[in-house]
Parts: sequence; structure tokens; C-alpha cells
Amino acid sequence: MTETPTSVPTNADALTPEMVQQMVLSALGIQGKSNDISSPWSVDSGASNHMTGTSEHLNNVGTYNDTQNIHIADGNTLSITVVGDITPSFRDVFVSPGLVSNLISVGQLVDNNCNINFSRAGCVVQDQVSGKVIATGPKVGRLFPLQFTLPRLLSFNCTGVPNKYEDWHKKLGHPNSVVLSHLLKNGFLSSKITIPGSSFNCSVCKLTKSKTLPFPSNAHRADKCFDIIHSDVWGISPILSHVKYKYFVTFIDDYSRFTWIYFLRSKDQVFSMFKTFLAYIANQFHTSIKILRTDSGGEYISAEFHTYLQQQGIISQRLCPYTPQQNGVAERKHRHLLDVTRALLL
Repeated sequence: MTETPTSVPTNADALTPEMVQQMVLSALGIQGKSNDISSPWSVDSGASNHMTGTSEHLNNVGTYNDTQNIHIADGNTLSITVVGDITPSFRDVFVSPGLVSNLISVGQLVDNNCNINFSRAGCVVQDQVSGKVIATGPKVGRLFPLQFTLPRLLSFNCTGVPNKYEDWHKKLGHPNSVVLSHLLKNGFLSSKITIPGSSFNCSVCKLTKSKTLPFPSNAHRADKCFDIIHSDVWGISPILSHVKYKYFVTFIDDYSRFTWIYFLRSKDQVFSMFKTFLAYIANQFHTSIKILRTDSGGEYISAEFHTYLQQQGIISQRLCPYTPQQNGVAERKHRHLLDVTRALLL
């Protein structure tokens, strides 16, 4: 009756209204009969494609973009307006408003790896790969009609189902306003709900979905070596070294990013290691440190350490407690050192 086009546009992965409403029903715990039985579809070996006169019971309906027409028995041609699916196994159904019968093409089923068996008991359509029966129908006279169970759009205007924007927001697990507005505008939930014009204010969302704002990067950098020194302590190590080291302290020059590493057996050695590092800088580079930038760990805030920095004319810049994001230079250096160490050990 028609030439089968080489390709037919499909949209099998599209989210249909039936699928959305079924998910909403499951979320609300609503149960009930939600299926309709389609009108009969006659299995026809003379039809080269599934075809019908209406898209009322089709899913994934899309525009037909090819130029083929349906040729009927009296010699006339009918145009194809849209294409849709009956079920996942019966896809690419042509829709032409001039048709009065629903036809299932034997040839299209065979091309889709299906077996069709006809007998006095009726018609059985079976998947060749899995062997699963995907449709059955009786023998009526000399015709073999098939009928399909189709999902039915349900009305949500029933007792006990929320009919306010706030209620739907809570029932559906606090989705964002864009998602909820999309469901309402497309009639998936109710047509009698007023969508707020501004952003919906939900205190529960603020408590459960709040995120830490990103820390801005510090664009300022020292103009020369040893103007600013970053320092931090790493440890405790899960495995002791052969000379019982548990920690290491780093001193990082802000200008050059050159790093000095000193290994420690305890954190109280940080002060003595800093004095060793300061003497090394003074002797080898004939300069001194202007600013020491550290976190607020106990190894850096002792009175002895603070007094020594004042005597040496070094400014101590301490970061906020429990805010490693502010100590990004030292934290990134530690991550790099540990990454290299693990790579060398493997």
C-alpha cells in the first residue's frame, strides 16, 4: 500500500506525560486502574508500515519529515502527518487522517526481528531474540485483530491530593522552581494552581541544600623573594619513617614558590625548625623574612613563637581557624608532595 521509507524519525527516549504522571503517582502512593484498551488493529500482510488515522493513543508522537505517501486500494494517496509508537515493540506508526482502519504491518514486524504465527486459535507476535510474546489476538472471521493496553492520563483533582504550589513542592521532594513550574505549565499536575511570579522561598531547601560559597583567589603576590613565606604542618603520618618522623613542615616562598621541607618527630619542633630556616636564609641569601603566613594551629600561636617573631621584626599573618581554603598555597603544595610520593612508591 505504500513504500517503506529508509528512515523514520523516532524519539524513544523522550519523557512522555504518561511517564511523568506515573512517577508522580508512585511518589504520592496513589494506586488505581490507569490503563485503557485500544481499538482493534488488523494484522495486514499487504501493508508495508503500521498506520492509523489518529494519534490519540500513540506515544512519542513527532513530525513526519519524509515525502512518502500512503497508496490505498482505489488508487488515491494519503499524506502522512505524524509518526508515533503504540508500544516499545510497535513503533514508527504512520498517522494519516484519511484512514479509517488501524493496520499492523507483517513486513515491518519481520524487519524488527519478530515472528508472527497464525492459527485457528489466533495470532501470536513473538520477539525472535528473547522469545518473549509481545502481542496476541483472536481470529475473528478471517481477520486477526490485535488490541493493546495503553496508559491513561489520570486526573489529580481528587480528595487528599495537594492542590497548592507549596504542597506539590513538598510532596515531590522539594524540586527547584524551574522543574515544578515546568510540570504545572504542561498540565502534568493540575491546571488550577497559580505559579509564583518570583522565586519560591522554602526554608527547608535553605537548610538542606545550602552550599559553601567559593573562596576568591588572592590576586596579590609578593614582589620579591622572602617577602612572604607560607608555612603549614602535615601529619600525623600513618606509617613512621625509619628514623621515627611523623610530620613535616613546609616553608614556601610566595614569589618563587620555592619550598623547603623539614621532617619532625613532634609538632613542638616547628619553632626550632623555623629558627633553623631563618638562620639559613640570613646566611645564604643575606636577607630576612618580612611576613610569615600560617594557619592558627597551636604550633604557630605559642607565646614563645610570637615573641620571637616580634624580636625579628617579622609580621605574623594568621588565617581563620578551620578554614584551610585561606591557606591555599600551602595546602596545594602538600597535595602535590603527597601525590608525587605515592606515585614514586607504586
